[in-house]
Amino acid sequence: MSPNNLEPSSLLPSVDGSTSPVAVAADDAGRMLVTMTMSEDAYAMLERLALATKQDLSHVVGKAFLLYEAAVEAHNEGKAVGIAPNGDALETEFTGL
Repeated sequence: MSPNNLEPSSLLPSVDGSTSPVAVAADDAGRMLVTMTMSEDAYAMLERLALATKQDLSHVVGKAFLLYEAAVEAHNEGKAVGIAPNGDALETEFTGL
């Protein structure tokens, strides 16, 4: 699946069409338990990223959070966020952050 074809609602679909695919609860230790319903394509993407980086799924998800946070902060500062063939120019700009 190409990043150009990604639609978050297709990766994390609602089970019934109206309920959020993400459920959150706190445990007795104050940690948050997050449960997600994801499509087979989303899980396959997660596994491919873990294999490609030789890391477990929790590292891939953690890095995704950090990358998304950095991208949103840069976007909010008016910076372009994307993929560059080198340090001089963006090849692909990420929009919709």
